[in-house]
Amino acid sequence: GAGVIACLWVAVAARKSLATRTLRARAGREGLRGRLGVVRNWTGSGGQVLVDGALWQARRSWADEDGVLSEGDSVVVERVSGLTLAVRKAEEWEIPC
Repeated sequence: GAGVIACLWVAVAARKSLATRTLRARAGREGLRGRLGVVRNWTGSGGQVLVDGALWQARRSWADEDGVLSEGDSVVVERVSGLTLAVRKAEEWEIPC
């Protein structure tokens, strides 16, 4: 009986641990990817964006080199490199109503 209970417990624990692999990161640099932000100031290819209540240094993502960003534009974080975010202009469908 004890062996059956132990096997059942291990099976439940293994299933729960495998289920956490599909969850999205909520904190740290991995948690910033895909987040929406707002441009606070922008000059040339860099500026500052507000993401989750914090101001970050940002530059344009390589995929969005031709996009022009200005103050108040919504952006999406593509990558994090050190303390600098690579952002692109948010598509209309990405902006919550």
